[in-house]
Order: sequence, then C-alpha cells, then structure tokens
Amino acid sequence: MDFIEIMRTWNNMGGMLTHMGIELDDSQDPPEWTMTLTSNHAGSVTVAHGGALMVLLDTSIGAHVLKVAFERGLAASTVEMKFNMIKPAMIGHTVRTKCEVISQGRTLVVARGEVRDIEDDRLLAVATGTFNLYKNELVRQVLGDQES
Repeated sequence: MDFIEIMRTWNNMGGMLTHMGIELDDSQDPPEWTMTLTSNHAGSVTVAHGGALMVLLDTSIGAHVLKVAFERGLAASTVEMKFNMIKPAMIGHTVRTKCEVISQGRTLVVARGEVRDIEDDRLLAVATGTFNLYKNELVRQVLGDQES
C-alpha cells in the first residue's frame, strides 16, 4: 500500500477528519489538506475558532511526518506544536495547507505548515511541531514488515 493510498484510507475512516470536514487533496504534490469553514468551526459569528485551524495543521503536518516515519517502517505522534493565528479565517471560506519536514533525527522529526485561504491565498495561520517516531506492529503489518 503506497503512502497516498494510506492517506486516502485514513481520510475516509471517519473520526476527527470527518467530524472537522478535513479532506485530502492528493492532486497536489505533496498532498494538501483542505477544510471548508462552517458554523461548526465558529469562534465568533463570522470567524473560525483557532483550534479548528490547529487541528487542520496537526493533521496535515502529521501526515507529512507519517510519510517519513512510514519510509522507516515506523509510526509517529505529535509531541508538541507551536501555533500562531496570523489573520482571521472567515466562515464560509475554504482553506488549504502547505507543509514541509524541516529536520529529521533518529526519533524526532520537526515540521512546519501554514494555512491559506483558497479564495485569495491570504496566510491565516502557521505552526511548527515536533513528532516522535516509534515502532508500531500495525504500521509494520500495513507496510509489509519493513525494517526500521
């Protein structure tokens, strides 16, 4: 199973991604994640709650880190994340992420991402996170028992 197929499966499993309306856009390389901001994401009448964008960034950055982890036959989880809102994210707009891995160690990966409004490409939020890489039997089975 390749990485994009794993991400598609994850995107279709329900749970937090479905609840938040987070969707995979695998037409981009690397893949991006999008979310249309609805009243369910509201922090005020017209603006999304910053926590909704943080969930989107944790998902998107985490997916980029998972690619690194999977290449090593490992799993990954968020250790910490620094998040900044730059501009208001308006209800009714669709936002997208762009992310990159900036440092890889033996057990820790640091990555960053941004959220932009699709309508006008305004930068809305940024985050940098640290992720732990670890052995996980289910991941090893899905990936075909790669050596770590």
